[in-house]
This record gives sequence, structure tokens and C-alpha cells, in this order.
Amino acid sequence: MNLAELVDKTDAEIRDMDDEILVANLRDAERSAAELNAISGRIVAVLKSRHSWSKVVELTGMPQTTLHNRVHPRASKRTEGEQQ
Repeated sequence: MNLAELVDKTDAEIRDMDDEILVANLRDAERSAAELNAISGRIVAVLKSRHSWSKVVELTGMPQTTLHNRVHPRASKRTEGEQQ
């Protein structure tokens, strides 16, 4: 079972799945999220190089803070705590 198929499952169906399948899909989801964050940051950076923040906000419909955080992600508090 792949991640796309898992999205359509109900909570009850997911509860019935083996741990190995769930863990594999969780890893795939985390990897996909990281890849999406990386490409979204690159896209926002390109848009920002072409336009003002207000125009990028208008084009995307996203708040400026969200867009800025895509380009300049901060480490999570958990990650920061683990590094100390």
C-alpha cells in the first residue's frame, strides 16, 4: 500500500493495518513533506526575485509571514532542543 492509497482510508481501516505498513507510510509522508517544503521555498524565492512581497501575497493568496517562512525556514523547537 502506498501513501496515496492510505489517504483515502478511514481511521478504522488504518487502525487495522500492520505496524510495518504504517511506519513505512509515515516515513514516506515525512520525506514527501520535506521535499514539498524545499520546493515551495525555492518557488517563493523565485517569485520574490520577480515581484514585491505584496504582489507575491496577491499571486499566492498566502500570508507574507507564511511565504517568508517558506524561504527562511526555522528549526523546530524540538530540533533546537535536541541540538543543545
